[in-house]
Amino acid sequence: MNFLFKVSIYFLSYFIVWISVIFIDLKSIFIDKNLTTTTEWISLGCILLLTIISWKIISGFIKSTTKSQLRTYQIDRAEEKKDISVEFILSTALPMISFDFTIWSQVVLFLIFFISIGILSIRHNIFWINIYFEIKGYRVFNTTLLNYENKKIQTLVISKQYLPNFIGTDIDLKSINNQYYIHIYLSNDKRNS
Repeated sequence: MNFLFKVSIYFLSYFIVWISVIFIDLKSIFIDKNLTTTTEWISLGCILLLTIISWKIISGFIKSTTKSQLRTYQIDRAEEKKDISVEFILSTALPMISFDFTIWSQVVLFLIFFISIGILSIRHNIFWINIYFEIKGYRVFNTTLLNYENKKIQTLVISKQYLPNFIGTDIDLKSINNQYYIHIYLSNDKRNS
């Protein structure tokens, strides 16, 4: 997994924070009519630009997949992991909203926390649920897979299909990191829905 993909995944994991910051900044500019709104305009521009860039990088990662990058596994067990989004929002994203994003010193303090968590997350390949995958219709599944040697592998799989309906079926997966795989459909895959 390349560095830009990791950064993009990390950045978009905090999409709820970025929406909150956009709201706070727009309120400061247009409703409160603050005289100095430089901080707000800078954060709006950065958030919009980084969101577009991150979206394109993640999309490119998925679309650029070749057959040689995929590994075939058989699904032995699959259970949807429904609580992953709520866990992340409550434990990580929600506390980030406590900063006042209209004051530059608070923005700097937020960036210290955000970058520190980012360095640790990227360095250790920690991957959270992501707005990109939510919007694109992917779900996260706790799975037990069988590899070509019939060895069991416990992992999380991101897929558009409801994997519990495909127990015993072979699927092609691309590794995101040591813990996550993504179910990729190539244009010639007959199971694409």
